[in-house]
Amino acid sequence: MKRHILCGVAILLMAASALSAQSVSVVDTNLGQRMLQLFPELSEGYIDLNSNGQLDRFQDMDEKVPESLIQDNTLQVQEVLDFVIDHFRFFTVERLEEIRAAVENAEGDIPEIIAISYGNRLAGAIEDKREFGADDLYLPPSVLARAQEEMGGYIATMLHSFRKEEGEYARRFSEAREQLFSMMEAGYPLPRIGDADESLLASAMIHTIITTGEDDPQRVKAAIRTLGRMQAEEAIPRLESLLDSDEFRIAAVEALGEIGNNTARGILTSALEESNPGPYQNAVIRAVGRVGGAESAELITDLAETTRNAAADGDGNNAEGAGPDSEKMLTILRAMADLTDQGTRNRDIYQTLSEYLEHQQPEFRRVAAEGIANYGGRNALGLLQPRLSDERNEEVLITLVQELKDYDEVSVLTGFTNLPCSINAEHRPGCRRRPSPRSELTPTDRGLSPR
Repeated sequence: MKRHILCGVAILLMAASALSAQSVSVVDTNLGQRMLQLFPELSEGYIDLNSNGQLDRFQDMDEKVPESLIQDNTLQVQEVLDFVIDHFRFFTVERLEEIRAAVENAEGDIPEIIAISYGNRLAGAIEDKREFGADDLYLPPSVLARAQEEMGGYIATMLHSFRKEEGEYARRFSEAREQLFSMMEAGYPLPRIGDADESLLASAMIHTIITTGEDDPQRVKAAIRTLGRMQAEEAIPRLESLLDSDEFRIAAVEALGEIGNNTARGILTSALEESNPGPYQNAVIRAVGRVGGAESAELITDLAETTRNAAADGDGNNAEGAGPDSEKMLTILRAMADLTDQGTRNRDIYQTLSEYLEHQQPEFRRVAAEGIANYGGRNALGLLQPRLSDERNEEVLITLVQELKDYDEVSVLTGFTNLPCSINAEHRPGCRRRPSPRSELTPTDRGLSPR
C-alpha cells in the first residue's frame, strides 16, 4: 500500500512538472540559437540545473525561467545569461567556459554588445565557481535529500544482489550500478553508507577502473573521485598505477590527497619530485596540501623557498615556470591555505602568506587572505582588517569581507561601512544589490558546497 501511495505521489509530481513547462521560443539570432544548442530544454522554458533531464520546481531550486523575463513568448539571450550567472553554482567551470565562448564568438552588432556587457560578469562567475569547486554539482537541501535517497536505494540493491550472486540478481546489480554511475558522473555526492556498503562500493569502483580503462574516461574519473571521497585506502595501489596515465593522473593524485594517509603522502612526494611544472605538478602540490599534517607543511614550505629563489633570470620567473610570481607559486599558496584550513600552524607558512598579502597580483593577495584568515584570532584580524581600506580589487575585497564578517569589532564594522556599495553588495552587510531592470531574479548567496 505504501509503495502505491509513493508511486501516486511521484506521478502527480511529474504531472505537475509537465504542466509547469511551457513552449517558449528563443530569440532568432545566431547567439540565441547557440544558447538553444547548449540548453535544448529552453524550448520548454527552463534550464536543467541539476542535470536530471526534467523540470524541477522546489522552494530552494526553481529551474523554470520566470515568466517576467519572457517577452511575447520569446526568451532573449540576455535573460538566459542573467539566469546562468545568478545560478552559477549549478554549473561546472567547463560548462561556464563553453557559455562564455559562445558569447565571445557571437557575430552581429547586438550580440557583440551583449558579449561586451556580459564578458566580465561571466568571467566573475567562472572564478566564483572555481573557488566554490570547479566540478562540484551544487544541490540545495531538498534536491540533495531526494538524490541521496535515490542513490542509497541503488547501493542497497547492489549489496542485496551481490550477496545472491546469480541469475536475475546479477542483472539487478548491473542495472543499479548503471543508475548509480549516471548520478555520480553528473556530480551527485554519495549518501552516508555503512561499512558493508562502503566496502562493496569501493570494490565496484576499482573494478570499473580496471575493466573500463580509456573506453569511458568520464566513468573512470567518476570512480576515481568516488574512491577519494570515500577515503578508500584499499584503492591506493590502483590509484598509484594511474599516475603513469596522462588521462587519469590528475584525478588520481586528487583522490590520493583526499585519502590523505601516510602512504598516500609518500606516493605524492615521489610524484612531486618526478614531475615537471604544469597542471599535473600543480595538482600534486594541492594534493599534498590536502593531506595535511606537519610533514606536508614542511614539504610545502621547502618547495615555496625553492620556487621563490628560482628567479635567477631577473624577471621574476625562470624558464621552468618557477619564481615568486609564477602559477606554481600561486598553487603553493593555495596548498598553504589548505593546510591552515585543516589546522596546521606553521611559522614559515604564516610568514609567507603574510608577505603575499602585499603582492601586486590580486589573486595572490586573495589566496593569502584566505590562508591567513584560517588562523583566526587577533593575529589574523591585525593583518586583514587594515586591507579593507587599502585594497582596490573587488574580488579581494569580497574575500576580506567574507573572512572578517564574524568579527564583532568596531574597526571591522567601520571598514565595512566605508566600502562602496558597488562592491558586490550581496556579500556585505548594510548594502542591497540594485536589481537589473531586465531581471527580477534574486541572486544566489555564495555558500559552502554540500560536500
